[in-house]
Amino acid sequence: MKLLKLINDSSKRLNFPIRGSDGKRLTFEVGETRFVSPATVQHPTVSAYIGRGLTLVDQEPPKKKELPPVAPPTEIVAAPTSENEPSTEEPLSEPEEPAESAEDNLRDLYVEAPGITESNVDDVLEYYPTLDSLAKATEDDLLALGVSRSYVKRIKKWAKAQ
Repeated sequence: MKLLKLINDSSKRLNFPIRGSDGKRLTFEVGETRFVSPATVQHPTVSAYIGRGLTLVDQEPPKKKELPPVAPPTEIVAAPTSENEPSTEEPLSEPEEPAESAEDNLRDLYVEAPGITESNVDDVLEYYPTLDSLAKATEDDLLALGVSRSYVKRIKKWAKAQ
């Protein structure tokens, strides 16, 4: 899910008649920055304030790091010495099962974290590709990614301990 960044650059607090990801009314303090879903930005009341108190920053999520392709193991078989005589040599290497990628391991680790579930792990992994970045995440950012408020501090503490 692509999140959009909204910044309250007005000189007053802004209240909107819709609910945020935490279930409470969407409120922006002076100078506050929040990541919100595109549906929130499309709400008529919120869209009316864009350019007049709210600044919309369309951010691209961090690009996923592509790992170099791994070539499958090849079998080397000696050529037969004559047409009637089959080769008696065995292959020099046996194919191995592909190893799990680092991203799969990190995904499994994130699912074990308190408050990160199968439904939001991909979003969290997309915005926080390392444990260090997850430990430095802000409460609002984690709430926007679907993490319950009661788990935010536990997730950050868990990430630092890993």
